[in-house]
Amino acid sequence: MEAHVPNHQAVVRAHARTVAAVLAVVSIALLTVAELAAPPALTLGTAVILPVLVSCFVLERRWALAVLGLAVLTRVGVAVVGDTTIGLAALEVVSYAGCTAIALTAGRRAQPPPDPPPLSELTPRRAEAGGSAAVLTAHGLTDRERQVLDMAIRGLTAKQIGERLYIGRRTVETHLDRARDKLGVQTKRELIAWWYDSLDRPHAGS
Repeated sequence: MEAHVPNHQAVVRAHARTVAAVLAVVSIALLTVAELAAPPALTLGTAVILPVLVSCFVLERRWALAVLGLAVLTRVGVAVVGDTTIGLAALEVVSYAGCTAIALTAGRRAQPPPDPPPLSELTPRRAEAGGSAAVLTAHGLTDRERQVLDMAIRGLTAKQIGERLYIGRRTVETHLDRARDKLGVQTKRELIAWWYDSLDRPHAGS
């Protein structure tokens, strides 16, 4: 069996996220050191929010929250050494948290849904025997119905399927209805249950 080769774009995105995380941490550290070295009247706490916001739009949610945590720790540290007042540090922490919440919410809405993994990765046993196509073809599904069904099983909505296949939402729903009729199921839940049940059933030639 051939080793799985990572998608080139996915690798590039992973490297980009790593670089962004390092830059965010370094930026916060440098700003904190600069603030400690500067006169007490000069605070750079407002500037720290910039790498925090950038991380919200570039990094995964957990890493963005980790960057936020680092920023909060720097505010605590600066307040402890007396370089800023506790009230100002608390205000900065609240502003960091608020902006992070807004940025993460906006980023999730603006980000297009990721392409799901191919069905062969979800069902390796049947993929090796050519079962994913054979099971559906045996029930008389057309190529388009198989495409729509494949995406629906992987969790895409009718709108998302339509965007990927350049067809209308109603057309997607029509294909799904016909596929369900041919497979003898009524709902999407039954459709998914039927599919995974079919993987455990022996088929001719497998």
